Amino acid sequence: MGTTTTAAISEKWKGDRLWLNGKEEDSGAKRIQNCLTAIRAMAGDKAPKGGLRIVSNNNFPTAAGLASSASGYACLVLALGKLFGIDEKELSVVSRQGSGSACRSVYGGFVKWNMGSQADGTDSKAEQVPSTLNRETRNFGRSGRGSPLSTQSPRP
Repeated sequence: MGTTTTAAISEKWKGDRLWLNGKEEDSGAKRIQNCLTAIRAMAGDKAPKGGLRIVSNNNFPTAAGLASSASGYACLVLALGKLFGIDEKELSVVSRQGSGSACRSVYGGFVKWNMGSQADGTDSKAEQVPSTLNRETRNFGRSGRGSPLSTQSPRP
């Protein structure tokens, strides 16, 4: 079970558009915009220009209590991070702006969610727990199969 998200950008495209499981969704939704704004800010002057096209598919039911939003936002942020050239280590904090639990889905294997101490939550992030068990479960974790802009997130 997991999510696959592909992101592309072009100066020929106007505005950002998003499809979830084959249906176009509102790319202006607050949590999505929080992630897009954060990624663009992190990229700064290096950010590619143009409209985004994002296609995301879950192979398990959305809104069924299976943490599809955590998987979806982690995958969204990973795909955008690749597209905008952001270091993967920086993305856990951004993914939380979509879904708090998404920070745990950015990495494969076992992770620890650090609460942080900042009132705005900007230092609350996950980190991968080094362990031999992580190496054994890596095949079940996140995988970047397909194009360099296609990312899969594991089941949280």
